[in-house]
Amino acid sequence: MPFREKFAWLSLISMAITFLPFVLYVDGKPALDAPMPNFAMMKLFAAVMLTQAAIIIIGQIWLRLANREDARAKPDERDRAIDRRSIRGAYYVMIFGMIMLMFMPFERQGGWRLVIAAALAITVAESTRCIIAIVSYRRGWND
Repeated sequence: MPFREKFAWLSLISMAITFLPFVLYVDGKPALDAPMPNFAMMKLFAAVMLTQAAIIIIGQIWLRLANREDARAKPDERDRAIDRRSIRGAYYVMIFGMIMLMFMPFERQGGWRLVIAAALAITVAESTRCIIAIVSYRRGWND
C-alpha cells in the first residue's frame, strides 16, 4: 500500500470515528436550538475536533516511524496526479455544501445548526478527497 494512501485511510477513519458519531448524537437534539453561545455544545464540538486531531497526529507519527523510507520520498507524478484529481472532486462537493448552507438562514435555522452543517460539508468534502485518492491508488488511475 502506498504511503500516501495510508494517510488517506488515516484521515478517513479518523473522521468516521469522531465526526460521524457526533453528528448522529446531536441530530435533532434541543441543544442545537439553544441561543448562542451554547457552551455545552461548544465543549462537545471542541472535544470531537481535538480527538480527531490527536488521532491524525499520532497516526501520522506512527506511519512515518514505521515507513521511514517511504516518508522521505518526494511525491512522484502519479502522486501529484492523484492529488489533483482528489482535490478537484472534493472541491465540487465543498461548493455544493456551501451553497446549501447559504439557504439555511432563510429557513430560520441558525446557530449550531449552521456550524454543524458547515462542519458536515467540510467533512464530506474531505471524505470525498480521501475516497478518490484511495480508489485512485487501488486502481492505478492518473490524469
